[in-house]
Amino acid sequence: MLLSSFDQVFGDIHQLERFARWQAKKRRQLLDLLGIPSQSIPLELENRGLLIYDDIAIEKWVYTSEHGSRVPAILYRPNNSVAPMPSVVLTFGHGGSKSQPAYNYAGQLYAKMGIACLAADPIGEEER
Repeated sequence: MLLSSFDQVFGDIHQLERFARWQAKKRRQLLDLLGIPSQSIPLELENRGLLIYDDIAIEKWVYTSEHGSRVPAILYRPNNSVAPMPSVVLTFGHGGSKSQPAYNYAGQLYAKMGIACLAADPIGEEER
């Protein structure tokens, strides 16, 4: 019964093509509303240092997120790690930044558990 309902709605290839066009249009509209550029920007990664602390590595990076916007970030990872690995991104609200002790501690804990953790400054905080 479910399959026959699916066939009634999407069985016609013209309906699928029409849906694909509608879906592409809605994705473009959503990206525009969110302010996400339609073109990808080269990351232009720049390593600013490495600190080995016990069994974790703490790396300072700067990358490009959009034209004219460089983002400072800290990557916590297990020392001698091999990619791919589980990863998380720490995000902060206004009033917080990657250097606050609680976030620094969280990044180190993730790395000790074998999880890479990226902590980047939000716009208007610390180095941005």
